Amino acid sequence: MDVDNTKPKPDTVTLRWSYSPITYFEGPFRFKENNCCWEFFDGSATATINAKYPVNKSQIKNDLNKRIESIFNASLIYNHTPYKVSEPFMEGYDSKGNLWITPVPINLNLSVSGPNIVIKDSNGNAIEDMKGNRLRDIEEFAKLSIKYSGDPAAQAILRNYKSAVGEPNSEFCHFYAIREVLTTRFWSATKVRS
Repeated sequence: MDVDNTKPKPDTVTLRWSYSPITYFEGPFRFKENNCCWEFFDGSATATINAKYPVNKSQIKNDLNKRIESIFNASLIYNHTPYKVSEPFMEGYDSKGNLWITPVPINLNLSVSGPNIVIKDSNGNAIEDMKGNRLRDIEEFAKLSIKYSGDPAAQAILRNYKSAVGEPNSEFCHFYAIREVLTTRFWSATKVRS
């Protein structure tokens, strides 16, 4: 798969991040949410949004940094692997049609992903594609994570899960913190435990 390296179109702003491990999404992963098209492949994440001019670069960067963090935290639930995301490279056009760019340093990382299991019927038709199923689940969960990015309980749960993955020696402490967040939200430790 080729990543789209064309210049941005007028009325759009494109942000690009590098991430590691580069196999975090096991291959090409694309989806749309609200006014944004996302693409993840080989350690490069791209977000393209429609933008009215004058562009508030800082606001766009802050908003999309929060969204990409939500996407990676949602993915973390499925692959239980720590990740790193760089600051974004931004590009777009000003009101006169001139291209503007805000570059950032790029880090390169290499890693290897696990195998994909595809179960086929006697005619060779795929009846179970584990990787495809995982990517669909990640997309749905990423959209929910973005949707509830303003919900303190949802974000506390995802932050604690991220900490659990990154600190395996204190993993259960973070899981207990998740239980506490749920208990506070639903007012009943008994319901949360069940």
